[in-house]
Amino acid sequence: ELTLRMEDHIEQVVGRYKGKINGWDVVNEAFEDDGTWRKTHWYNLIGEDFIKKAFEKAHEVDPAAALYYNDYNVWKPAKRKAILEMATKLRNQGVRIDGIGMQGHYRVDSP
Repeated sequence: ELTLRMEDHIEQVVGRYKGKINGWDVVNEAFEDDGTWRKTHWYNLIGEDFIKKAFEKAHEVDPAAALYYNDYNVWKPAKRKAILEMATKLRNQGVRIDGIGMQGHYRVDSP
């Protein structure tokens, strides 16, 4: 049921703005800083495949738009490694991921 809700949401939003938006932040913040999966409802109920399903649906609805994964603290080695492994695995399966965004939560004293 959660997969169907996600796909419906993607159809509604991406479909509404198809041709008006050049790129989509398809999945956001799926990993903890230590590189483990964030235990969200998406992950707990669907598993790792929720990311694959989201990117496939976004590409199906708007095949011309660029598709991105986005996260914060990507400068942390364990998190960056997990994100790159996930993206490489999915791209090797033929899933379209055009880029990885790094949110900028910067302060004077960190990172």
